Order: sequence, then C-alpha cells, then structure tokens
Amino acid sequence: MELILRAKKSRMRQSLTRDHYWYDDVQKKMLHGHGGSLVFKYDPKQKRSVPHIEDNEQWVFANDFDKIAQWVKQNDFTILDEVRKHYITIDITASEFMGVSMNLYKHGILFDYDPNEMKKELRHGQTQS
Repeated sequence: MELILRAKKSRMRQSLTRDHYWYDDVQKKMLHGHGGSLVFKYDPKQKRSVPHIEDNEQWVFANDFDKIAQWVKQNDFTILDEVRKHYITIDITASEFMGVSMNLYKHGILFDYDPNEMKKELRHGQTQS
C-alpha cells in the first residue's frame, strides 16, 4: 500500500547569517564578520567600543521536506517515489497503517493514501489466512 507524505510550509526557527563590515580606527582598516547581528560592547582595557557578532534566530515559514526525509530515514521505510521538496511515497502494509499514521500525526507530517487500496489489501490478507 502506498502512503504519500506531503511537504508543507510550516513555522521553523532559522539562524540569521549576514555579512557585517566595520571600520577599525586603531588598525586603520575595514573588517568583515559573518553572523546574526553586530553589537558594539565597551571594553575597559582598550577604553573603546569593540565590535562583537552575536548569533540570532528568527521564525520563518519554510518547507518541511527535510523533516519528512529524516523521519523516513529513521524509520527505514521503502521509498517508492520522491519529488524533491514536494512529496515522498513510501510502501507500507495495511496492518502497519494505524501505527504509522499515529506517528505521522505526532510529528506533524501530512499524508495521503487510497482507502480503496487499503480495503483491498485488508480483504486480500483476510482471505489468505
């Protein structure tokens, strides 16, 4: 039975990375740093404000495809189809469906399946036993 895991935009924390440039009047040259925000703190030893780059994070709406791919890898499912940044199709049995769907709800992953295919697989499994 195929289970389609759909990626969606969700709110995630992302670190800010910007280029910062400042002029150091003691060294007489332009300096460069990479990080969240540039803050000047007073240093009593040098008796001047010294630049310091701090890491910042912000909330953004981003695609959760990477989260879905990580979940599939952790649970060792067979991948039938994968369209980058849109969805992953995995193969499960109908008897595994309830446990897998509860796990997907718990992790906030959207999924879709064909109910007719599930009924057929359940019926086929009952007649064979």
